[in-house]
Amino acid sequence: MIRQHYANSLSYGCSNSCRDGNDVELEEKTLEIPGLSELHIADLPVEVLPRDAQETPFSCLLGQIGNMVLKVDTLVVNFYQELYPKPLLNDLKSKFSNLLNVGFISLSMPPPSLPPSTEDTTGCLSWLDSQKSKTVAYISFGTVANIPQSEIEELTEALEASRIPFLWSLRDNIKDCLPNGFLERTIMHGKVVPWAPQTQVLAHSSTGVFMTHCGANSVYESIANGIPMICRPFFADNKLNARLIVDVWRIGYKN
Repeated sequence: MIRQHYANSLSYGCSNSCRDGNDVELEEKTLEIPGLSELHIADLPVEVLPRDAQETPFSCLLGQIGNMVLKVDTLVVNFYQELYPKPLLNDLKSKFSNLLNVGFISLSMPPPSLPPSTEDTTGCLSWLDSQKSKTVAYISFGTVANIPQSEIEELTEALEASRIPFLWSLRDNIKDCLPNGFLERTIMHGKVVPWAPQTQVLAHSSTGVFMTHCGANSVYESIANGIPMICRPFFADNKLNARLIVDVWRIGYKN
């Protein structure tokens, strides 16, 4: 449905030069879908754009979902009704006789109490215990995205200069790209780990902001815990989620 709906919107909302790959015009075009006029066509995953003819596993999945969803009467959505723009919610209700928003099915609302910090073998929670309330920047770009070396250098420079307490979940293969001496120079105000218990980190009282790639699960976990986001999207749904965070929900900033 999403792919077909977007494709229909693009067919009358995008010029030929846009579909030919003019990135400047593509960036300026917005979706003609009720409630989503803040979203830019360039935010969409490339697999849903008409000018992208290449088949990928993601595009095939979207096609299968689109074909199946047209046959159903009831649509169960991993989302909260309160987060929809009203025109979009009304549009969906007009298309499905039963629209059931069941919340973030992977999360409890409100979030459960944190476990004892001593049970966290990563040491993240006990380190957070030593920090002041809402002062820590939690940084994680997921388990797939590869951060350009130039951005790693800029981020490390900012963390050193600002001396803001930070917890950085960074894969070991990327950790080798950190500037020489960075870990030693920031040991008093920062912690770098190969993996962090993210839902628990975001629920901790010391966490004040989340720098994220804007994957759906990360976004939902941040919303559930009331943590504002600094968005650095990479691919798939990342740009779309970032636009929602910044321009629709207004709960974050795009880096």
